[in-house]
Amino acid sequence: MYKFFPKFKREIFQSKQIINENEFIEYVNQVINTNDIKLIYSIVKANHYMFLPFINQYNHIKVSCDLLDYFLKPNSLSIAFYQSGELVAFLTANKKDLCIRENNDIINKDDFFKSYKNLFFDIFAISKQINHTPFYYYILDIALKEYYIKHNELLYCGTYKINKKLSLPTISRHHLFFRPLKVKKLLDANIIKVTDINDISLLTKLYNTFSYPINFINDIQLQYFQNLKDWTQDEINSVVDILYEKLIVYNQQHCNIYNKIHKIDLKNTLDNNVFHKFIIRDNDNTILDFVCLYSTTNDNIIDGIMFQMFFNKSDTYSISHTLECVYEYCFFNNLFDIITLPNFLHIKQYQYRTFKLLLKNQTFYYYIYNIETPIIPPFKNGLF
Repeated sequence: MYKFFPKFKREIFQSKQIINENEFIEYVNQVINTNDIKLIYSIVKANHYMFLPFINQYNHIKVSCDLLDYFLKPNSLSIAFYQSGELVAFLTANKKDLCIRENNDIINKDDFFKSYKNLFFDIFAISKQINHTPFYYYILDIALKEYYIKHNELLYCGTYKINKKLSLPTISRHHLFFRPLKVKKLLDANIIKVTDINDISLLTKLYNTFSYPINFINDIQLQYFQNLKDWTQDEINSVVDILYEKLIVYNQQHCNIYNKIHKIDLKNTLDNNVFHKFIIRDNDNTILDFVCLYSTTNDNIIDGIMFQMFFNKSDTYSISHTLECVYEYCFFNNLFDIITLPNFLHIKQYQYRTFKLLLKNQTFYYYIYNIETPIIPPFKNGLF
């Protein structure tokens, strides 16, 4: 029935649309009209907070009011789906330019990334009763059609991540790892466990000791901020320009797939309290590294989750030194109980323990609708 199952080619790094834009909306309409699945849906334009209990039950991450506000942009699309009067799905999506590398051997060149008009789903909450592949296709068809109706702009692919493996190929996946910070709180919540009471002090020493060379910390300055209210306009313009350029270069050098960032979105992130930003500078005030985390709370555990980043050096140990400085700041300033990262380092899964990172019982699976692309390894996946 559907033509959208991707056919993956591992030997050549190329991507392409499955259905071209000239045929796409006609095909989507045909599929919707002939589909046996029939859900009632409504476009949500206000009172989004009423859906938060449902979102936080079924979405891949917990969403606060502030984070929901961040996802709701002027051109956002939010849809609620119902079956027999019961809410069964809620999604919020935004237009993004999806960039996919065209040649693995060429880096840092705009020309070697294909760009696709893409509907990226920031929230993709689907209840268990319709959590099956055909429903995902139906919901995506509706979303792409409604975006076209709302904005008179055709987006011919959709990207989403969920914490469930569907019966179709994923383009990539991220195993999640976490760095414990507040050991006692995590022990009380059974997030980390010990068999011997003497192990508690050992765990505390392990996770509350931060590992980086003395010469590293002497050569850098760490700047933390949540918003730009104390910054001058010149300072704002300067840091936005620098971070923007460095994020582009980092994505092009290290990722095979990512969403193109825009300056206005970056500035909004820097000025939004839901995000915790860390800038690492050298002693000449040159920006070297950038880490951005957003905060979620689950069962009273405050989690800082990686959102954006770039690093001046690409070797694993240099990256770990920067992250250890960030962990240390978060610990002593009581920002988070744990920090969650995807497996973006180019190392084996068991090696993450070397960097005091523990495997979470959670995996994000990434899917692209109407794009054929090769499998992308986790360390090349920039779709956080």
